[in-house]
Amino acid sequence: MLRAIRGVTLVGLLVSLAIASAFFASAATLTLQQLARLAVLHHQLMLEEDIRLLIRAIRTELQRGGYVALPLSQRLSPPPAAAVFGQLTLAAYPGEPAGSCVLFAYDKNKNGTPNSLNPAELLGFRLRDGALEYRMAGRNCTQGGWQDITSSAHIRLRQFVIGAPVAAGYGAALPVTLAGESVANPNLQHSVTFTVPMPNIVVP
Repeated sequence: MLRAIRGVTLVGLLVSLAIASAFFASAATLTLQQLARLAVLHHQLMLEEDIRLLIRAIRTELQRGGYVALPLSQRLSPPPAAAVFGQLTLAAYPGEPAGSCVLFAYDKNKNGTPNSLNPAELLGFRLRDGALEYRMAGRNCTQGGWQDITSSAHIRLRQFVIGAPVAAGYGAALPVTLAGESVANPNLQHSVTFTVPMPNIVVP
């Protein structure tokens, strides 16, 4: 007596293939969505880290502004050459918002005399074409020759604004607003407003 042979029909095979295809398509879609979400998170974290590093650099340099190594007897009436250390200038590169450039100085080598080179003591930050730049060789806000300190491949600054200094106990406080966007995804933006203490600057 012949035994019945059980097998897979063509219809059953086609149904199984359709179900498998739908499963793998769904899995692929979910995987791509997850990768996209991870990429967005990665760029957001990179943007926030870049902003944090900029804040640290700006705060570290600005809070030293106005320092000059002079005898106590000369600090209230410094010699003309040393008076530049107490100056804080807010301006802008042409076409940029007011207050997007700040010039300051501090006495790195403690000789009481400002130097533009070796060491550079005439310092500053400014916004230009979406980048934050660092002052070189004592140039003013409208001159070229400044050095980019942000990478145009990662971050574009939308805002860098320095407010007027205000008296704050001993010295001054300088309000700063910094806002940027990711170059990879301009929809990702981050903005921070912070205050920099400048104990060596006197507000008139």
